Amino acid sequence: MKVNEDGPHTYINSKNEEIPSVTHILSIMNKAGISTWANALGFKRISLRNFLDEKALIGTLVHERIENHFQNTEPKPYIDASIDREVNQRLELFKVWEREAKPNVIWEEKEFTNERYGGKIDLLCKMYGDKIVLLDFKTSKKVHASQFLQLGGYLNLIKENDPDMYNSIELCQIVAISDKVRQEVRSIKEMQVYMEAFELCYQLYTAWDAILRSQWNESLEKLGIV
Repeated sequence: MKVNEDGPHTYINSKNEEIPSVTHILSIMNKAGISTWANALGFKRISLRNFLDEKALIGTLVHERIENHFQNTEPKPYIDASIDREVNQRLELFKVWEREAKPNVIWEEKEFTNERYGGKIDLLCKMYGDKIVLLDFKTSKKVHASQFLQLGGYLNLIKENDPDMYNSIELCQIVAISDKVRQEVRSIKEMQVYMEAFELCYQLYTAWDAILRSQWNESLEKLGIV
């Protein structure tokens, strides 16, 4: 099973069918406060689309630099010097976190799929006295509950693809890297509700996708779905 190179949010299952990513499924959720935040940007004459595009780009580049760091490969400098500087500043914060946390890598940037969805896991490692920890790196200024929903989706994938490893995982952790590092940890027992909630999100996603395709097909291209 592999990632579909033609689009950023789809994977290919064993039947050669396109399936969504965990993050794309969660994009259906209406984030709390997004309308107020968007209006505030408007008053400051900041384009919401441009702002989100830049934040997404920074997130992608930070993940790439972390991957380069783990694999001991040279990163490619980004053409925009100010963005490159911000990405490198966050990478330095990550390195400080790494020196303190001392993660012993088991998996890094590992992809999984089932027949319904796929995802790429940032890091599975040993920390806290050899506990196995599933980690996801974010570039947000704080840790959000929905980010643990994403880890819930990843746990579902690991449980289906590698049940022995799933049974070894003890903790899940979000590491948010912006002006400083912020972290939240949940036990595998606490993550059960997130795993179940992610499956409900998937059901909502597929139901909404079916409505769009059956009743609003002419609008799909405008919505960026096809």
